[in-house]
Amino acid sequence: MIADGKIIAANDRAPSFPYSNWEHYGAAEKDLTFYIPVYKNFDGQQVQVMLLSADGNLRKLKPEVWL
Repeated sequence: MIADGKIIAANDRAPSFPYSNWEHYGAAEKDLTFYIPVYKNFDGQQVQVMLLSADGNLRKLKPEVWL
């Protein structure tokens, strides 16, 4: 995510999905949930959320952003 001119990475994920794509390459069997911290100084600012992938199937992914 980009907010306030800074890149902010998802620093947490849902523990119910035991898969870490940062540690190895593989295919998850379920959806993945990542959490990006939101701070009070973002109030009223526009933020940009990006999905990065290296598997070539990015067009098949259907990301959702929930606040």
